[in-house]
Amino acid sequence: KTIPHVLAGDFNILPDSAQYKIVTTGKLDKSDPTYPPPKHGVEWQIESLPMDSAYALVDESGLEPEFTNYAHIKDEADPFIGTLDYIFLSQKDCTSNSKGGDEMGELWKVHGVQKLQCKGDSGGPFPNKYEPSDHYLISADLELAQNKI
Repeated sequence: KTIPHVLAGDFNILPDSAQYKIVTTGKLDKSDPTYPPPKHGVEWQIESLPMDSAYALVDESGLEPEFTNYAHIKDEADPFIGTLDYIFLSQKDCTSNSKGGDEMGELWKVHGVQKLQCKGDSGGPFPNKYEPSDHYLISADLELAQNKI
């Protein structure tokens, strides 16, 4: 267990990837084709606590944004478009500083996230004269629930 924390940035992983599953569940099934084989007789083990995505928490369907990266790809006719950027939040049951009493409820309150345009309205691919980066800026208005820590 650990203290409440936020992990945010450009992870270069897609929401349907094994890497995203590890971050959000702390697990990866051994039958997954990306599961590492034993090395030098040592079986690989995940030592990661699950985290929640701020964007997925506020989405009615629990999904990530349509995209955070819309980029020209060298020598490719079609641009890449997908979600690569995240704001991950520690989960309440994975923190060690929870006080006794009510164990239900949220550790983090997500009051809102930066609204992102849909692909058709974005003006991408990026960068271009209006958007200097191939990544959208993402942000979240977060509150650490004081009565839950």
